[in-house]
Amino acid sequence: MTDQRPLKTYAAIVKSLALIIPLSSFQSAPQQGEHRSVAEMYNQNNLGAYCLFAGNFINFGFWEHPVQTGTISIDQRIESQKNLYRLVIKKLQVTEADKLLEVSCGLGVGSSLVMTEFNPKEIHGIDISQAQISRAKKINSEMLQKYPTRIFLNVGAAEAIPYCPESFEKIFSIEAAQHFENLERFVEEVNRVLKPGGSLAIATFFGTSNESHALLSTTIPTIRDGIDRARPIYEFEEILKRNGFTNIKTENIGKNVWHGFDQWVAQGDLSKSWTRNWYKCYQKGFIDYFLITADKPERSPFRDWILYD
Repeated sequence: MTDQRPLKTYAAIVKSLALIIPLSSFQSAPQQGEHRSVAEMYNQNNLGAYCLFAGNFINFGFWEHPVQTGTISIDQRIESQKNLYRLVIKKLQVTEADKLLEVSCGLGVGSSLVMTEFNPKEIHGIDISQAQISRAKKINSEMLQKYPTRIFLNVGAAEAIPYCPESFEKIFSIEAAQHFENLERFVEEVNRVLKPGGSLAIATFFGTSNESHALLSTTIPTIRDGIDRARPIYEFEEILKRNGFTNIKTENIGKNVWHGFDQWVAQGDLSKSWTRNWYKCYQKGFIDYFLITADKPERSPFRDWILYD
């Protein structure tokens, strides 16, 4: 059986969140302190090193084919996480002329994968955690040396993207939007730094109704404590529309995420832990995993005439 002893450490980390972040801190409207709390979790703990995720990736994975019975290897687990990146980048139809931004890049291995396999003109990864970016620069040191003018990893928040307007053709974020303090502000920032005609892709979990957050809070500690937020998927779609995005497409990919992840957890030391409640909540219809894409409209040919006539 695959050695997953580090999962015990992960379980202890999540359990300790109640000490780091008092529940009372999340019972009012979102405050800047929440933002720091998510960063604090990643600053203090290198979650990508634990076998729950493996390979320095931090996502549930995308399993292209139904998971068969038997033990999942670490290589298969890592491949599932790579496949989630591949799915998103293919949906964005990335070309060699594109300048990309990954929001909440974690340890940067996803950005490196995209550079290696899709060869964009540039890829920039930002993350709210200074510690994560420091780790990312060490982990990806060879890639940074190989592509010094094409791959960049920097500290930055989703709600305050540290780039000039209209800097990127494509923007994506993988299993991070559930942490974002203010989805409206995030979308506004994406709109600001995305070029006209550019595209956005988000892959993560959302609630399926207004009741999802309350239902999930009873069995998922990270939801209860405000680390993860189970906003309803329609709310994010409305935010995109409100900010002028078009061609909004929402694809349910839960069948390729939850079962494989749960089978991976089931074979390790967390087989009896709350981590398996993710799959149970999915089966009950409280939550699902989505891939959302949207386009920023091309600038109107009459815009400059209207502004300056």
